[in-house]
Amino acid sequence: MKVFKIEESEEVNRVFLLPCVKFLISQLMEKASSFDRQQAAMDAWYDLIEEENRKNNFVNKLFNATPGVNDTASWAAEYAKEIVDSDEKRFRYSISYRICMACLAGLAFFFVSFVFYKIALHPETSINGKAGPGPFLLVLPFGFVILAAREALSRACIVLNAKGIRLNKKRYLWKDVLGTYIVKRRGKKSGRKCFLVLTMVGGEVVRYNVDHYGKFMAELSAYIERYKKSGAGH
Repeated sequence: MKVFKIEESEEVNRVFLLPCVKFLISQLMEKASSFDRQQAAMDAWYDLIEEENRKNNFVNKLFNATPGVNDTASWAAEYAKEIVDSDEKRFRYSISYRICMACLAGLAFFFVSFVFYKIALHPETSINGKAGPGPFLLVLPFGFVILAAREALSRACIVLNAKGIRLNKKRYLWKDVLGTYIVKRRGKKSGRKCFLVLTMVGGEVVRYNVDHYGKFMAELSAYIERYKKSGAGH
């Protein structure tokens, strides 16, 4: 009878207690892992703020123009429109920026064509019988035509889905992303610069300029938060 009770007790332990213990251990390990990730995300956030403050120049500090570092969750709260449920979401350069670049490319092309026309009419116009400066005047405008046209036709985009985020051709998986932020700071030679910043597992900080995407920070942030949550299990 005692042998039977011992065997019965072992069977109960194997069938009921052992799975419960395994489940509890897995839950504790999951919570510990989640805590470690949250702590790493907080550390990365503090490091990002310190780094942005270090980059702030003397003039900005004099006028108390500190960089703005806000997580995408706070920006997402400002997005009032309904989030469209789809497999992926793309963001491209704003239409106004593309039109502006196309117009500048057209003006530069007109200038290049005009100089070519003048050279064709007066191929020997020059000082002391030497070739005039016409050909040299074409270098900068022609280069600007190429750059402006390239920007106007650019396929640069931000692509979001449940697995991760793609910035142009570079892809980052959500499981490797600790935090997502919108950083605004004043540039050294121009107005305010705006960046989408990813803090990564391993310490890498990814900055992506979003100046030319239009005023869409709340929308971008809302979709980032949506896909981050849906990709939590990937």
